[in-house]
Amino acid sequence: AAGGVIQKNNAEYIVRGVGWLKDKSDIENTVVKEVDGIPVYVKTVATVQLGTQFRRGVLEKNGNEVTGGVVLMRHGENPLRVTKNVQAKIEEVQPGLPPGVHVVPAYDRTRLIRGAIGTLTDVMWHEMVIASLAVLLILAHFRSAFVICVTLPLSVLFSFGLMWALRHAGILDVQANIMSLAGITISIGVLVDQAIVMVENATHHLKANFGDERATGDLRELVLPALRTVGRPIFFSVLIMLLSFVPVFLLSGREGKLFHPLAFTKSFALIGVALISVTVVPALIPTFVRGRLRREEENWIVRSFINVYKPLLTWALPRRNFVLWLFGALLILATGLFPVQALIGLGAEFVYWKWFFWGILAFVTFLTVLLTRGLHWQVLSFGTLVLLGLVAWHFPKVGVSFMPVLDEGTVMDMPVTVPRASVTQVADDIKARDALIRGFPEVESVIGKAGRADTATDPAPLEMLETFINFRPKEYWPKRVLRFDDALRQTRDVLAALEGRGSVIARATGDDRDNLLNEAAQKALERFDETMRELASRRYREFEAELGPRLVRSEKERDRLWRARVQEINYELFDRGTEAFTWYAIEELVSGSRDRLSPEAQRFADESMNVRLGRPHDDTAFAPFHPLREELEKPFRDRVFLWPRTGGPKGDLVDDEMGRVLQVPGWSNIFTQPIINRIEMLSTGVRTNVGIKVFGPDMETITRVCREVEQAVKPLRGARDVVAAPVMGKGYVDVAIDRQRAARYGISVEDVQSEIEMALGGRVVTYTVEARDRFPVRVRYSRAERVDEDEVKRLLVPAGMSAKAMPDPKVGEATFRSQSHEAVTEHTAGGKRLIPLTAVADVRITEGPAVLKSENGQLLNYVTLNVRGRDAVGFVEEARRVVDQQVSLPEGVHIEWTGEFEHQERAARTLRWVFPAVLLVIFVILYLTFHDLADAVLMMLAVPQALAGGVFFLVLFPLIRNTPPIDFSVAVWVGFIACFGMATETGIIMLVYLREAIAKRGGLENIRSEAELKEAVIDGAVHRLRPKLLTEGVAIIAIFPMVFATGVGAEVLAPMALPVLGGLLISDEAVDLFLPVMFHWVRRARWRKLKAEGRLTHQVPSR
Repeated sequence: AAGGVIQKNNAEYIVRGVGWLKDKSDIENTVVKEVDGIPVYVKTVATVQLGTQFRRGVLEKNGNEVTGGVVLMRHGENPLRVTKNVQAKIEEVQPGLPPGVHVVPAYDRTRLIRGAIGTLTDVMWHEMVIASLAVLLILAHFRSAFVICVTLPLSVLFSFGLMWALRHAGILDVQANIMSLAGITISIGVLVDQAIVMVENATHHLKANFGDERATGDLRELVLPALRTVGRPIFFSVLIMLLSFVPVFLLSGREGKLFHPLAFTKSFALIGVALISVTVVPALIPTFVRGRLRREEENWIVRSFINVYKPLLTWALPRRNFVLWLFGALLILATGLFPVQALIGLGAEFVYWKWFFWGILAFVTFLTVLLTRGLHWQVLSFGTLVLLGLVAWHFPKVGVSFMPVLDEGTVMDMPVTVPRASVTQVADDIKARDALIRGFPEVESVIGKAGRADTATDPAPLEMLETFINFRPKEYWPKRVLRFDDALRQTRDVLAALEGRGSVIARATGDDRDNLLNEAAQKALERFDETMRELASRRYREFEAELGPRLVRSEKERDRLWRARVQEINYELFDRGTEAFTWYAIEELVSGSRDRLSPEAQRFADESMNVRLGRPHDDTAFAPFHPLREELEKPFRDRVFLWPRTGGPKGDLVDDEMGRVLQVPGWSNIFTQPIINRIEMLSTGVRTNVGIKVFGPDMETITRVCREVEQAVKPLRGARDVVAAPVMGKGYVDVAIDRQRAARYGISVEDVQSEIEMALGGRVVTYTVEARDRFPVRVRYSRAERVDEDEVKRLLVPAGMSAKAMPDPKVGEATFRSQSHEAVTEHTAGGKRLIPLTAVADVRITEGPAVLKSENGQLLNYVTLNVRGRDAVGFVEEARRVVDQQVSLPEGVHIEWTGEFEHQERAARTLRWVFPAVLLVIFVILYLTFHDLADAVLMMLAVPQALAGGVFFLVLFPLIRNTPPIDFSVAVWVGFIACFGMATETGIIMLVYLREAIAKRGGLENIRSEAELKEAVIDGAVHRLRPKLLTEGVAIIAIFPMVFATGVGAEVLAPMALPVLGGLLISDEAVDLFLPVMFHWVRRARWRKLKAEGRLTHQVPSR
């Protein structure tokens, strides 16, 4: 305490001066100085008022300005739990808020997280049920099927249990999310394979022992040898599937964070099923696999497959040349469609694909010709494969991107404008833009933000908006889209009717007719979209107002009411839509045929134009065309359907219609999604798919090069939202101080800067303390004296007392002329000489940078863009070539490319050494499994056909379902890895049975003829078809729920599942045909060698 203490009555009292400013009157009554005994108060010379800091942000929700807050989650926390806790805290503080004040969420991930987990959980359960039913249907023995199917829930529970144990032990934190659940989901089809092989082999041995009688008694001694026979191949097949995912574990960066959970959970499930297969399954088999056991031929499904497969294999065995050519052709065709080299990390660029394609063509052709017997077949194979290669060279290629786009259910609109926009203008513009967005019936709420929040984590400039567009659930979206083909067909019928009734006198022909139809259909379709959008939006708002008083109803009740009302609205949209489009088509065709119209149609066209322009019109002109509309509308209603818009940042709702409607002058649209936007900005520094960094010595040069780059890439196919960041153009009022002129008045540069700060920006002279808050007291000129640059020029600066000026007789005693010969009026206040700012400085308006960006100590600016309708990697490759050709870089300027494609390139660099190493290890394991180099080579030759099958499905599936093409991405690559492991396991099972069939006959030495060898191969491939059909069929059928999944997260599942499905379908044929044919060829060659050496058992030694 400044006053110390005093002692009184044996007590101590602290002396303190109480002089805090309590309110505005305390400041007003503060004495500035005293003149002749009269105090001069602050209120005498100034106005005291409450004010705010410079406003650098605007927040708007559904047309009203609001205040908001941002919740930051700690690293490693569970988003769903944090969101629940935040919601609970909001409910807790809500009663204490002032009347009329409510806290509502602007953006909430809960629906996204629950939807994604729900989608994956549903797919998982569907796969388990389908796999179990398939096993029961093919095996036709309930107790045996139970032994197999019980491994599914046990292995899944083992995976979840291991996730929980590792997390609580602090060893590994793998949470339940899209990727971790996808790892289990993609494994469902193979989790039963080990149990299938063991149960089937045990069944086979029991059937051989008991025949048609019931298997009873203690079966352990009969079952254990059968289990030991397949134990070694089962162990190595699981090991191969685990090793195939080693490349995923070695991914780093963002791709590693995304796919490590998938690899972990898949590995956990495989480890679990391996443990269950050597513990639980052997214990269950003697107990449950008993009774009357059916032969394979007794099941009609197996019997049907045998009836097809056995003749086909019998026909193919002696035709090895054709089988070799067929699978060589499949591999060449797949290489023409797909950047196969990207699978092993050689990059997806054209130069890599070109050399890899010709390398594959040369290798496959050489290998096929080498293994083919007969000059005729060799020449034919060479010619046809080379011809196929030339054809495949011109195939459209599968694109390459980093990851499939996940539809988050919320879209961010992040437009930018010129840097000099004021906060008032930005607030008006954001309200106007958000009003347009709210006009879409699919939109649930719109929250727009301009500028930055009061936090260092949000350094957004005022000229950049962030609008959160929250969509309704997809099931609430109205059906309001008419496809262009249907619109064009109806327009064609309308034109024919107009010509038939004489409204259009002269018929348009050829290109003129096609142009008229296309233009009229397009214009009518745009008007139709606007009408349907406004009608649906109006009906939705009416229902929300009606639903308002019933908000207390449960969520299920609200969903039921919404679904019922959406159905009613869809009926109304269809009725109004068919009528509206037919009428619009009539108007547009008549408008486009003005020089060929009848007088009646000409009058119709004129009055239609008056209606559209809002001018007075005569309704009688439309009456003759109403019967025509009704006549054309009836068949149109019978054949047409209306469809909902497609969502997501690449769907037609956002990318097409919303982008077309949001054409606000001065703003450029950039659509993205909240989560992926934050990830991209943190990892690449840009908020779009692709960013081009331009480094240079100064901002003027950098800005000029950015504009040139923007113009170069904007015309490229797939380029959207191309924007050179407008860093230049910010308005500045520059006060250039002339040191010589200032010196004549005894003024330093610091004096001038201090006056500018005080007069314009305001100087903090003290603080008020109110409870726990501190507020600055700022002194500055009134708003009227700092409104523009002219007022700035008149700011008064105190001159030094020794300053001298030259009198100017023309303007009197109080006016002087500075050295620059400008007239300067001197003022005197309190004994101080005050001169205007223009006497010592030049005040002018200039343009400069709104922000200075740097990286590694170098100035830079960005050109940002999104890629739509093609792959990002291919776009960047083409854009780099175009920029190199069209943009001449000045000295000291260089360009760098950034974006999500960098993650794909980094993953490719990892794969360049990991994938070949893993293939080598798998080859070694195959050799250790069979101790036969030829069999290991056969397995490695059969597996690439699975890759070909995956390629064909990636290309054909989107064409069949009329969906956007699927690019090669890390997700697709993971699907190929899973397919590779499954195909290897299937091949191992086939090879085990082929080798077992030879071993049953005592080996090659005891086979008496080539016919017997052929019979043994057929017996091993065909007569053990049931276990192969179970392993292959269950894996294929179980993957279907992933392929056809809908809902949140399905966009990631299909690209992973399609390579597995296609690969298994084709690899099954490769394993079932190619492997037995080549196995027969190898064993026949060995048998002939034994025969030539006289080492066959039945041969009699020559005398």
